[in-house]
Parts: sequence; structure tokens; C-alpha cells
Amino acid sequence: MVCNDGDLQPMRGQILRCKKMDIPSFADATKQGALSYVINRTEDCIIGGTDYVNDYNLSVEESDTEIIVNRLLANGFSQRKPEIIEEVVGLRPKRASVRFEFDPQHPNIFHNYGHGGAGFTVAWGCAIELAKEITL
Repeated sequence: MVCNDGDLQPMRGQILRCKKMDIPSFADATKQGALSYVINRTEDCIIGGTDYVNDYNLSVEESDTEIIVNRLLANGFSQRKPEIIEEVVGLRPKRASVRFEFDPQHPNIFHNYGHGGAGFTVAWGCAIELAKEITL
């Protein structure tokens, strides 16, 4: 158990690292179980995703790759298929609510996790809030 947190669950995420695309970065979590996003980076882009809770499968699933690509195309985010460089699978920390607090037993440790599939997009805001709280 991580951080003695019984509410923490693994969330399996599969993403595609692709050649840079000529579309803006976005995240669409409006459809339950159909998370879609593109994160443009300097040399490539990340396209996702999946969000299977309590799934420890770390194998790349071709069916998930197809789901990710089909969502990108079907929702009109892109007119062409991405050029896939790499398919990656990992586990993300998920909770019913984000843990955002100092550890009661270790005051020098701050917990900021449990964002699940939205970690990249919302953890930044949480970190900014923490920076406002800390006095050096």
C-alpha cells in the first residue's frame, strides 16, 4: 500500500507517443470512460488515453491503440491517423478525491496525488496552490 492510503487504486493508462501533429493540445473528459487528449511536446506528441481502474495489465493492447486512434478521428480532432512512434502503458494513482495535504505523521511530506488520468492537466494547479500555502 502506497503512503498507507487504502483509498488509492491503480488506474491503467495506455498512451501513444506520436510524431508531432498539426493540431492544438486538448483534453476531453466529457464522456464517461472515453478520455481523449493530445499533448504537444517539442519533438513529438502524446495521444491518449485509457482509464481502467484496478487493472494491473502492463501489456500494450492493440484494441486500446485502435480505441485511442478512432476517438481522435471520430470526434473530429484530427483528419488523419497519427504516426505512432511508441505505445506505452503505466499505472496512475487514482482516488475518489485527490489527496492534497501535509502528512499528519511526517510534516515535511506533502501528498498531491490521486488525479488518475487527469494528473498531467490538474496536478499543475494543485502544485500552484501548494506554492501559495508554503512559507519558506
